[in-house]
Amino acid sequence: MQRQVAMLRPKLRRADNPAWRNQHYKAIWAKARELGFTKDQVYALSGDRLGKTITSLKQLGERNLKSLYNIIMAIHK
Repeated sequence: MQRQVAMLRPKLRRADNPAWRNQHYKAIWAKARELGFTKDQVYALSGDRLGKTITSLKQLGERNLKSLYNIIMAIHK
C-alpha cells in the first residue's frame, strides 16, 4: 500500500498540491521520530544539505521539500 501511495504522489502534486505537501510533511516527521531527531535537528539538516534556514517545513518550496524528503528517507539508523 505504501508503494501505491508513493507511485501516485507525482500525480497528486499537480491535482491537489496541499495534499501532496501534507503527505511529505507526515513522512518526514514520521522518519524523523523513528531516527530520534528533534524539530531543530530536521531544520538544521535542511540548512546543512539544502542551504535553507527554516523554522517550518512549510517554508520550503516543492523542489526543496521533495529533496529534504529524499534526504531524510535515505538516512539509516
